[in-house]
Amino acid sequence: DKRMDFNFDHCKGCGICAKVCPFEAIEMVEED
Repeated sequence: DKRMDFNFDHCKGCGICAKVCPFEAIEMVEED
């Protein structure tokens, strides 16, 4: 079982990670 870690301290909310993820495992969702 391979898992990726996500470091929220480095996230700028740009969405590039979601666009390049080959498994479509990341989804950017706007907060209210």
